[in-house]
Amino acid sequence: MLAPRLMMIALALISAAAIWSTLGQTPAFNPRLVSETLVGQGRLPMSHMMYDRGLYDFQRGYGFLMANTVITGAVGAQTRQFSPDLALERAERADAALQSAVRIDPGNAHAWAALAWARAKLGDREGALSAWRVSYRIAPYNKTLAGTRLNLAGVLSRKTADGSRLTEADFDAIARDLDILGRFEPRRKREILATSSIVAAVDQARLRN
Repeated sequence: MLAPRLMMIALALISAAAIWSTLGQTPAFNPRLVSETLVGQGRLPMSHMMYDRGLYDFQRGYGFLMANTVITGAVGAQTRQFSPDLALERAERADAALQSAVRIDPGNAHAWAALAWARAKLGDREGALSAWRVSYRIAPYNKTLAGTRLNLAGVLSRKTADGSRLTEADFDAIARDLDILGRFEPRRKREILATSSIVAAVDQARLRN
């Protein structure tokens, strides 16, 4: 009779230790693990055993980046947050979170593209151009990134402070994304061509060749 009781006690202690260890990895039981997000304090635990920190920082940064456009109660309607100070603060927070994301996971092409947007919003065209190019190097053919990168091209095509402009390699990258959108999202391609002169120029050059 003693052996089964000892075994039950041992199992109970092991279970209690496992539960305590798990609770210790959650912000509710460990305030040091709380992270600031767009909607307040983050609820995800800072443990590699339970979630991907790089992905979490990417999600936080993307949330701050997209926060200046909010969806209203009307389906499909959007309103703009026009406060310049708030927009700048959110862009800075996005930049910080996305820098952390690409430092932890440098192979995340989506995080690099989002970082390019954040830097463009902050007026850092050189930094934006650099991040935009990294996104292409990591994922030269990516349907979900094509539209985002083409929209960025119009912003980045202007001359930067160090005198640099888009290169032939950049135009080739734009052409690849145009091919991808033409195949999978032709309507979105037409919308981008109508709003971005540099992308339209690349498309016309492709047609002539």
